[in-house]
Formats: sequence, structure tokens, C-alpha cells
Amino acid sequence: MFKNMFITPRAEHHNTRKKIKTLRSGISFEKSMGEPVIFIIDQNPIHGNMVKYQLCARRLTNVWLFTSVEECLYRLRKQQPDFLVTEYNLGAYNGGDLLRMARKISPRTAVLFFTSVDDGHTAEELLAEGASDYIVKTARLEKSIGELVKNMEFLRSETVPRQE
Repeated sequence: MFKNMFITPRAEHHNTRKKIKTLRSGISFEKSMGEPVIFIIDQNPIHGNMVKYQLCARRLTNVWLFTSVEECLYRLRKQQPDFLVTEYNLGAYNGGDLLRMARKISPRTAVLFFTSVDDGHTAEELLAEGASDYIVKTARLEKSIGELVKNMEFLRSETVPRQE
């Protein structure tokens, strides 16, 4: 019943500090930082799979998809991702609840809201509580995901790489 989908990263990791992996979208991640681990939580499995597909198309292959908060929190206790991408409306929970729980379990994980809720007040509250970003989905999902990836790249460049 555990519905996450894990795709193993490609075995092309060369530990060369200066080497850059350029993605089709023009976004780059340093190879020395390793492949970022990304958790996506969206109650709509079709929409969640579209986001996951777009990230994988940009060669971000260490992506986990969850359809419930409980599944995500269970996995978050076992593996702390670099990014948690979430919708604001999550059924019994809202984005603020998830943000507080995720921060308690994994303080180093960047929580990015990728949501259809276009409310400035909600965005301000979440950013004040510690969310890394709040991105409103547009009709052109690919463009919105491009913004999401750019923001992930920026956040990765601003933080020190984790020691595994």
C-alpha cells in the first residue's frame, strides 16, 4: 500500500568538483554535491506524477512521490531529503501543519510549496514559518516546474553539501 515511486540515480557520479552536469532545461547542478533527493507530496496522483515526470525529464532522478501526509512523514523519518515539494491543500492537513511537522523531523530539508492556492497572505505566513519558497502553479505546468527547478538550484548553491 506504500505508494512512493523511487527511481535510482544514474551511475554517472564523477567526484570532480568543477564538473557541471547541465540539464536539458539549462539548469545545472554540481556533480560534487550529489544528486538531490526530492520528496513530492500531492493528493492528486495524476498531477503528482506529472511533476515527477517533469523533474525526471530534467535528470533529477532521485524523486519520491507521496499521495498522503502520513506516507511522506513516515519516509521523512527514515531519509531526510534535500527538498520537500508540496501542495498547500492536503486533505485533513494544510501546508502549515506539514511545514511544522517536517521542520521538526528534518530541519535541513527545504520545504517548497508548489501549489494552486494563489493567496499572498498564505504565502507570507508560510515563508515566515520557514518555508523556502512558495510557487503558484500556472496553466503552463512546464514553465512553473522550470521555476521550481531554478529555485532548487539556487537553494542548493546557497547551502553546504551534506556529508553522507
